[in-house]
Amino acid sequence: MKTKIFTIFFLFYFFHSWASQIDSLETQLKNLTDTARISPLIELCEIYLNNFPDKALKCGNEANELLKSHKISDSRLLKILSLLGMVHRNMGDYPNAMNFYLEEIACAEKMKDREMLAFGYQSLSDIYNCQNDFDQAIENIEKSLDIFEQMHHLQGVAFCYYTLGQISMNKKDYPHALEYHRNALELRKKLNDKNGIASSMMQIGITLQKQDKHTQALLYLREAQVHFEKNNDKKNLIQIWNKLATSYMFLNDLTQAEEMAIQSLNLAELSGIREFSRECTWILTQIHVKQKDFEGAYEFQSLYIAYNDSIQHQETNLQFEKMRSSFEKDKMKIEMQQQLWIRNSFIVGFVLVVIFFIIVLRNNQERKRTNNLLRYQKEEIQSKNEELNIKNQNITASITYAKRIQEAMLPFEEKIAEFLPEFFIFFRPRDIVSGDFYWFQNKNEKIIVAVADCTGHGVPGAFMSMVGNELLNEIVLEKNISEPNLILSELHKGIRYVLKQDVTENRDGMDVVILIIDKKNRIVEYAGAMRPLFFIHDDIVDERKPDRKGIGGFQVSAEQNFEKHIIEIPSQTVFYMFSDGYHDQLGGEAKRKMTNKRFKELLVEIHKKPMYEQKKNLIEFLEHWMGNQKQIDDITIFGIRI
Repeated sequence: MKTKIFTIFFLFYFFHSWASQIDSLETQLKNLTDTARISPLIELCEIYLNNFPDKALKCGNEANELLKSHKISDSRLLKILSLLGMVHRNMGDYPNAMNFYLEEIACAEKMKDREMLAFGYQSLSDIYNCQNDFDQAIENIEKSLDIFEQMHHLQGVAFCYYTLGQISMNKKDYPHALEYHRNALELRKKLNDKNGIASSMMQIGITLQKQDKHTQALLYLREAQVHFEKNNDKKNLIQIWNKLATSYMFLNDLTQAEEMAIQSLNLAELSGIREFSRECTWILTQIHVKQKDFEGAYEFQSLYIAYNDSIQHQETNLQFEKMRSSFEKDKMKIEMQQQLWIRNSFIVGFVLVVIFFIIVLRNNQERKRTNNLLRYQKEEIQSKNEELNIKNQNITASITYAKRIQEAMLPFEEKIAEFLPEFFIFFRPRDIVSGDFYWFQNKNEKIIVAVADCTGHGVPGAFMSMVGNELLNEIVLEKNISEPNLILSELHKGIRYVLKQDVTENRDGMDVVILIIDKKNRIVEYAGAMRPLFFIHDDIVDERKPDRKGIGGFQVSAEQNFEKHIIEIPSQTVFYMFSDGYHDQLGGEAKRKMTNKRFKELLVEIHKKPMYEQKKNLIEFLEHWMGNQKQIDDITIFGIRI
């Protein structure tokens, strides 16, 4: 309740003060004509820049047309070219943004304005960075840095360091990103540039987040938050609240995480910035999973998927529909004109030959016009396809961010190595995020390991994997259940309860294999739901069959019993737990499945090798087997030597 009251109060205060400034400028414009309108239009363009890009574009275009129609070449022209580049950049229209920045650079060189020339190179670097062309991005920002250093322009030098930090972030070179952002922060503190200080603080916090240093990240993010709230910086507030929610979530302060995420979501929805709304709903999904509020998690995941679909399809579909409608209207207009000429040719019979000649000539002209129109429509479609590709890249980046969250939930291999010196994990999702997951715990001098294959791939599969991970933590760590068959029974009940499978048509589930290793007594306990266990000792291949029933899904009964297998380990033994992704992969000359038999033969061939070599051999064999075939399923193999 406090969060909602604060958000409403903040938004009321922000829009009241912001609207007053806009009203004043709009009133001025009503009483101004011609070139007198240029300066207020530039000022309005700058105000609208981060909040209402359509209005910013309208004001910027009018100012640009007035400047060029009167052949005015002064600092105002450079300013409006820069602003129009920013508007198109914020809208994701990188080709047009680049055109304005290149024009700004050319004009700055002609006017010998070195400061604006340096800013132009900075902006051009940012566009290349957004398109992952890091070489061009670095080349242009270094040109800008050279000019600013020669001018002793500390603010410009600071911004160059800031941009180099952003490029390093995109390259995932986090140590250098941190160094550049700290250099920028030091210069901005000397200049007492409060806005710049807040921006650098935020980027340092985000960089520390990428390195999983969330406690340190919070120190910087909170300082930036105070400044952005004081200055009503809506766009940066959406981002800073979003990033604060992420760090609070990783530090398990779920109350604060939820508060920050909801504030960010409310402001993002009010502002119509769907990309930030999508990020907020994904974070809120993770928070509710951690809170074991699976119903809330499911609701936010549905919102996340809806935002994804909306961002990917809505604007493109509207543009295609608009082009199609425009094309149909033009076509009808051409047909009506043709009919009119034919009718008139019959009325004016005494000049039949002349009229006939005119009709032929007119039809040729109309055909040319139609061809030109079709050519224009084709170019428009190609342009929209390029925009769609950029939007797909942004969606992929968001799902990649989701991958980091999923990877953070998986056990660290360093922790596993403390208890299992000889092991390997081959984990390869089919898509960016996975429906497979593996799980590990050491409890009461026993090692508990699980591999699970959830229904679906991509985002839906990843959601199921997070639910499964949280339920296993609850069963083993909170309920203290440590027998593999009982763990599977509890997991089955948990999945059915969370997904309400007694009262809905939901049939999602998972296939699971669980091992409990007692190294002291050299005993392994196994239970499997649709997933077998392979193990090899003294050159003998052995297998334990699973129960032919999965976890959740199509199982009608709310309770399921599973068989426990006890395996003694008289000599060195290698155990293999796996999902079905590897042996079901299509490939070979016949483009058929690898099969369990061929997979087992491969394990026999490599089982005596060191574990890291076994993983390498499995990867090499898979890639050779696949050839040019695509991966059809998520793949997980967990090998352990005892």
